[in-house]
Amino acid sequence: MAKQLYFYCAIEDLASIQQWLVNQDILLLRACIKEETEAILDSVGDFSTTHGWSLIHLTKPQYFNYVNYRLAASGLKYLEESARCYTIEFMRPQVDSSKRRIACARFYVKTGLHADFENFATRFYNNFKRRFLIKYQKEQAAWVTEAAATLLMNGFEPVSYL
Repeated sequence: MAKQLYFYCAIEDLASIQQWLVNQDILLLRACIKEETEAILDSVGDFSTTHGWSLIHLTKPQYFNYVNYRLAASGLKYLEESARCYTIEFMRPQVDSSKRRIACARFYVKTGLHADFENFATRFYNNFKRRFLIKYQKEQAAWVTEAAATLLMNGFEPVSYL
């Protein structure tokens, strides 16, 4: 089972999201690494340095010891499936200004495995929604940041992915 939160977010929102994550004592983890020392990211802006991946994982320091990577044939190390029980997957927001499209971002967490982490993830989702998201209603309802709502009102097309 899983819990997901899809939302539209502008790239300029990442700085304030980053600050909020720091204030919440959240660690940012790469989904794919070459060396163990690369696991923790300094910024949500470092998505592009994650070997082409458009996602990172979020966790609290007390769960970091459960996070392991496995070596793949490519020589890269990927987050082990069992470690994903202790992380919230954050798929980055994407905006293509030339095509006037905005793709949704996503938080994803596995549920039903570790009650303590699941409670943290539920509080995280609720706090994130209260801090950053508003309900946007056009053809269908969606959670959006104010900056993303502005893009949508100015004619950007909401899409699932770019």
